[in-house]
Amino acid sequence: EKLIYLDENNGIKITKFIHQTHYYSSPLKIEEIKSVAKNIKKLHKLKTNINHKYDYLYKLNCYKNRIPSSLYLNKEYEDSVISKMNQITKNKPLVMSHNDLVKGNILFSKNKTYFIDWEYGSLNYEYFDLASFISENNLNNKEIDIFLNEYYKAKLNETIKNRIFIFIKALDILFYYWACYYYFLRKDSIYKEIANEKKYRITSSLHS
Repeated sequence: EKLIYLDENNGIKITKFIHQTHYYSSPLKIEEIKSVAKNIKKLHKLKTNINHKYDYLYKLNCYKNRIPSSLYLNKEYEDSVISKMNQITKNKPLVMSHNDLVKGNILFSKNKTYFIDWEYGSLNYEYFDLASFISENNLNNKEIDIFLNEYYKAKLNETIKNRIFIFIKALDILFYYWACYYYFLRKDSIYKEIANEKKYRITSSLHS
């Protein structure tokens, strides 16, 4: 969306209102999934001179260190997922990323798809946005295949899929702690619901 005003000191931002848009359908339409994949790829190919990197571990520890230790996840599982993620990203290039592809941040018009709310926009690994869209929008196996095939085309293989599933697990850990932190901060039940959903997925991964 077109930027109209930005005050970098206090974070106030005004953008042009996008008329005649809607969130994605329920269930997701194939053309919507493909459009999101195409736009993520376009974003990842952008040349940029920014140097701000999304720091996963810093954010995770910021949330984790502000909640009771009784809420901490299984340490062995957490360490294993983070270790695998670090192995995957070793020597991998960073790309311009949105980093928060939840339903409310994706708008569709008749001819275009828009990503809005760039609060977390920064350099990151390509797998983060892909895992974010899959995880935060609960794509099923068929939808995941459509999405990843559109992004990678003939380059898609099992190695890439496995890397993205590691990132999905890493995002579940991160946003579990995020939700726990904000629940204790604001006492809003939506954060408790998110934390419970993430913990259920993490527990399922532990026993699978």
